[in-house]
Amino acid sequence: MIIFVPILSAAAWLTIEVMVLLNLSDTIPLGALNLLDWTCFIVSAVVAFILPFFISRQAGKQRFFFSFFLSLVALLFLAGVFGRHYHRDFDSFGFQVVLLFYVLIVLKLDSLKIVKQKHAVYRSISIITIVVFILWTAWLMMMAYAIVTRAEPRWIESTAYNLLNILISFMMIASAVYIWEKVKRRLHFKQGKLYLDERDISSMLSLQECSFIRVFLSADTNTLNCNELYIQIKNEDLLKPQCEQCKKEMWTATSCGTYRNYKNRINEVKKYLELLQIGTIVPVSENPRDIKITGWRLRLFDDIHYHPTRM
Repeated sequence: MIIFVPILSAAAWLTIEVMVLLNLSDTIPLGALNLLDWTCFIVSAVVAFILPFFISRQAGKQRFFFSFFLSLVALLFLAGVFGRHYHRDFDSFGFQVVLLFYVLIVLKLDSLKIVKQKHAVYRSISIITIVVFILWTAWLMMMAYAIVTRAEPRWIESTAYNLLNILISFMMIASAVYIWEKVKRRLHFKQGKLYLDERDISSMLSLQECSFIRVFLSADTNTLNCNELYIQIKNEDLLKPQCEQCKKEMWTATSCGTYRNYKNRINEVKKYLELLQIGTIVPVSENPRDIKITGWRLRLFDDIHYHPTRM
């Protein structure tokens, strides 16, 4: 998604250039351009793409922020020079590039790993981005009303600029959603170990309890019963011979050692998950006698996101 920032930056600059060259409203006459002028127009459009693209590729935080502020100043200076020398419409690029660079830093923030209190900081950034989006959209609506009522004399140019500004507003709301999703803590398995974000939490569990979490997460609707647990944990294709008798006679935990072991392990895993604010394990049925058949369900809390691809 971050690639759209340099694309929109170049598109915004090119749109201004095209509108200035066409001068459809014929409000500010533009003199004949010489070879140097055409070169400046072409090079500036390339610069409007290259600088945001270069920033988006930076991984180190020091290199990122240095190139970020240097490029932002360079593009603002470019807009000011073109606005003074060629046409005042280039000044509007300054507002667009500030918003695009804001989106850029929001999209890059998580990969830079400079925020420790993600839950509070990312939530605040998301809210701020939504507020800016609302204000920006309100301004676009005012411009659209001026265009429709012909209060804006240069309505052709304004319409073209507004279309680009609408795309920028979409990028803003997309970045707000993106950073909001990053508020969620990531649960994943890597090399057989359970991680919450980048913290290895499998050392607090036994190997069997860690296996319980893995098989629950991989099951449909995160639900398993006693028989399914035995197949998954023991890695066997056939049930134990007494399983059919257990189901038929409705053995209790005192009658079946396997069921008793699984029930105790699930209670331990449940305490551990709740302690770390990851989730909980609840019986599917309210009737205790049906739990062996209906099974248990693992429920992750709302701020936890499981990444199965990283198992």
